[in-house]
Amino acid sequence: MRPNFKPRLVNGPFGDPAVYLEFLRERRAFLFDLGDLRPLTNRELLKISHVFVSHTHVDHFIGFDHLLRISLGRQKQIVLFGPNGIIDNVEGKLRGYTWNLVENYVESLSIKVYQVEEKEIEVAKFSCRERFKRQHLDAVSKSDNILLDEPSLTVCCTFVNHLIPVLAFSFEEKYHINVKKNELEKRNWPPGPWLAELKQAIYEDRPDDWIIQVRSPRTPAQVLAEVPLGELRHTLVMYTAGQKISYVTDMLFEPESVQRVIELVSKSNLLYIEACFLEEDREIASEKYHLTAAQAGYIAGKAKVQNFKLFHFSPKYKGREIELIEEARDAYKKSLEK
Repeated sequence: MRPNFKPRLVNGPFGDPAVYLEFLRERRAFLFDLGDLRPLTNRELLKISHVFVSHTHVDHFIGFDHLLRISLGRQKQIVLFGPNGIIDNVEGKLRGYTWNLVENYVESLSIKVYQVEEKEIEVAKFSCRERFKRQHLDAVSKSDNILLDEPSLTVCCTFVNHLIPVLAFSFEEKYHINVKKNELEKRNWPPGPWLAELKQAIYEDRPDDWIIQVRSPRTPAQVLAEVPLGELRHTLVMYTAGQKISYVTDMLFEPESVQRVIELVSKSNLLYIEACFLEEDREIASEKYHLTAAQAGYIAGKAKVQNFKLFHFSPKYKGREIELIEEARDAYKKSLEK
């Protein structure tokens, strides 16, 4: 199965938290947390359509300014989700600059912010053409912890305790569409952007008589064939389970938060989870409302995730990374066995 998404930590395990999730056959990416974004290229930054912020401590939010700087003067919208206070935080960032010339820009950036509360989601918009003045939009109801629901994917969240409410996130592909290469070769059809259009039509549940145009990537104006979607559904594609990628950071190891996270990230293909401290410093971890590596491994095992990647290491463990990884692996195995 060819993956549709490529996730990676923007920084190393000792750096600021941020996970970049790239859509491989689209000019699009999601970002989980806004730590230092300088390792990302401008091209990668401009792909970002949605940002999911766990909370606005400086190491999780300092990258907002860099993303803003690169996106300014572009015709695009960035959609941002975050916990209580995120609208004020974004407004504070934007009010720190002078915007007397931006209404003359040919291209206009807008930032739409969803502030996630327990029962509803407040919404605000900041538009470049309006000098980024805050525009209040109608609040939306919060249902089943779903933040984003598109034809091909969902993003869900839950709250964890970091002495403040912090959001953990889970990204899930509803199902994966694979193209049969032998069928393409049999029909002498080249791969290209038309396959993305085919998949989107399937995700959007278009009718069987919806026409898909087969085009060559070298000569896109030339139509090689026009085929009903229903025929392609049954002959050209296969369906498999989608990927699930989750992100958890900055939480106290307490029963309520742990249970919420286990339910959220259950059976993830890949879980990014913080591991700030070794178990020998469990008391310090608790005082700082963070996880130890053993606690991270326990959660991963109880959630039956396929794989997990640790990050957000305390700098006190420089040179001891393998100890954190091994401690988490041991706890993961023990947790799976119980």
